[in-house]
Amino acid sequence: MKVIMQRISMGYIQQTVHCPDCNGEGYVIKESDKCTVCKAQKVTQEKKMLEVDVDKGAPDGKRYVFAGESDEVPGIEAGDIIVEIMIEKHKKFIRKGADLVYNASITLLEALTGFEMLVEHLDGRKIHIKNKEGDIIKPGLLKTVRECGMPFFDSPFRFGNLYINFNIIFPDKLDNSQKESLFVLFKNEKLNQITEKVEEVYTVSDFNPADENTHHTGGKKEHKDEEDDEEGGARHGGSNVRCAQQ
Repeated sequence: MKVIMQRISMGYIQQTVHCPDCNGEGYVIKESDKCTVCKAQKVTQEKKMLEVDVDKGAPDGKRYVFAGESDEVPGIEAGDIIVEIMIEKHKKFIRKGADLVYNASITLLEALTGFEMLVEHLDGRKIHIKNKEGDIIKPGLLKTVRECGMPFFDSPFRFGNLYINFNIIFPDKLDNSQKESLFVLFKNEKLNQITEKVEEVYTVSDFNPADENTHHTGGKKEHKDEEDDEEGGARHGGSNVRCAQQ
């Protein structure tokens, strides 16, 4: 260690620091004896390629440990390098364990009469998917393609399922001839007609988030809560409670 005396306006201050010549190690290497590679630092910077064999079906957060591959310092046991797997989101597939969810858009005609689609799987292979004959696809209904999901972790020869989530594309408008055709097609279906005469009649409009009244006094909840907090703070802060005299 090295003691340093420093003069200040009020006198002197004393500091004890590591010796800059030996870096606190207690000995100095002669210039002639210093290693030309590490310059007497005892360590060198090296790049090493580590190959990570990721298991099939590895879950998010799976860790692979390379023992003793971390930084090395003389006299200290080298640590480990830990590689943690982080699953990147896919544009079309959603992973849920060993299962996969695929979002598919089909027309209303396909939903009623049948569909066929060609899906490129995660490994690049293409699979042909179709529905059963006469099967009608209803909104919000999942369909299952068995054993077309992810391989099981630690059991790579078994697979999860692939679930198809359908988005049915409805036409924007129908002309009169199309409506007549639908009435002929669904002639056995009954329309919900109101026979009772009432005074209040409303027509629905498109949803607009700006019209929501999520707060009990109207308007947006988050904005109202901020105002309530400010007003409540002002009320509490302005109140002055005195102790009663005895």
